[in-house]
Amino acid sequence: MMMTRSAVRAAAVLVCLVLAASCGGGGSGGTTLPAFYMANTTPLDGQFGIELNPSVIVAFNKPIDPATFDGRTLVLTTLDGEEVQGNTTLDVNGANRSMRWRGTQLLDPASLHRCTVAAGLRSVDGEAVGGARDFTFVTKSPTGAGLPTADQMRAALGQLNVGRQGHAATALNDQRVLITGGFTLLGSTTDSAEVFLEGLEQFVELGGRMTVGRASHTATRLADGRVLITGGWIETGAGGNATTATAELFNPVTDTFSSTGVMSTERADHAAALLPDGRVLITGGSRLEGSFLRDLETAEIYDPTTGLFTALVQTMTHTRSTHGMVDNGLGQIVLGGGSDADRRHDWYDVASGLFEDLGAGASDQGRFGPALAAFDSGGVVIAGGDLLGTVMYVSTSGFVQNTGSGLNRARSYATAVRIGIEQILVAGGIDFSRGGFIEASCDVIVEGGIGGSNTFATDVRLGTGMAHHTATVLPSGNILFCGGLNEDGAMPNKTAAYLFDVR
Repeated sequence: MMMTRSAVRAAAVLVCLVLAASCGGGGSGGTTLPAFYMANTTPLDGQFGIELNPSVIVAFNKPIDPATFDGRTLVLTTLDGEEVQGNTTLDVNGANRSMRWRGTQLLDPASLHRCTVAAGLRSVDGEAVGGARDFTFVTKSPTGAGLPTADQMRAALGQLNVGRQGHAATALNDQRVLITGGFTLLGSTTDSAEVFLEGLEQFVELGGRMTVGRASHTATRLADGRVLITGGWIETGAGGNATTATAELFNPVTDTFSSTGVMSTERADHAAALLPDGRVLITGGSRLEGSFLRDLETAEIYDPTTGLFTALVQTMTHTRSTHGMVDNGLGQIVLGGGSDADRRHDWYDVASGLFEDLGAGASDQGRFGPALAAFDSGGVVIAGGDLLGTVMYVSTSGFVQNTGSGLNRARSYATAVRIGIEQILVAGGIDFSRGGFIEASCDVIVEGGIGGSNTFATDVRLGTGMAHHTATVLPSGNILFCGGLNEDGAMPNKTAAYLFDVR
């Protein structure tokens, strides 16, 4: 009986795994280690079930001599010996002790791949790499092609007690999620708050009220477990709304709210991020001046030890409102979008306390309501917020580029959350290119390739369209989506809640 090419490949994979010593890796061949050698690999030699978009990392016992490193220093091949296209970089932050390979496309499923380090690689001391110079791994089966599946998104057992959009959701240290404020019906703001209990999948409304009803505010968990709530829109007499500079603290021990210092200016649709030293960075937003809504380029810092806000002397590169801000985990907080006139991006350097202009990537767009999230590597995506659904990638060095792999829908006011080391789920949003259609669909952005990342459509869908909603990582690692605009217009604000099961 004639075997197909795929059957031959599968059989060869099994033989190679049984005879691992002759087919890859195999150790150093002796009890004495060479002076310069591979100390660790990711994936491990012979590991099964590897995702189709892996970062292949090789760490060494000594720093690498950069003069002996190039794009061919680490090569990935299939069982047939065919080279897999990708890019190899030195981990400069790791003092040149490791290198990382990323492919420009997904790997073949259920296939063995071999990684080989070039013999010409040298340590900073001039020593040639010794011992094993290759290792193998097997990718996962083709089911789902490594992307999330539709059954991972489901309705939570309970719904919000109050329909909300422009609210805030904050994971607490006691494993609850705090839901605060938001717009309810007819643009009214609410001072109600509730908590989500993951074990019961239920929302419980708190007896304590916020100091004021507010929406489009920020809510940041502090190092001591309290939550700082700043700014937003508040109601004035005769059904009007105004921006506010007020702030308050939520105490999870007593489930009560209390006033704290006042910001240097009124802000709504701004952003906030916790700094490593426990302070909070607050950026941009809009301030109502009479009938004119002015976007802001200013920023300030909240110090929980004093309860005071201090305006920063330096401003951002331009005004930002309804922008995104995310910590890349490497000492920078990336800011994107919030303007249709200026397309530059910033990051705030934690060590220097200064904003750095990252410039604009080629073919970038003006963005309002983009979705930002960071990969485990520190790379950041800025997704949507424009009429084209483009995706920008910010590298760990601060280089901004258009991925060339846009969202499958133009999304504004969507959410972005990491669901794996190299996967980010972008959910819902408003497609202004289709008359403001509110999306239930989701996209997955996978890190890798010459553009920094690639975007894939997915069968994962919210139960209904959602925009201006929240996405919160739960203690289990699963994701809670709740609130936001309704897709059918029957009720402007939603009480619905959905859970994404991370696997």
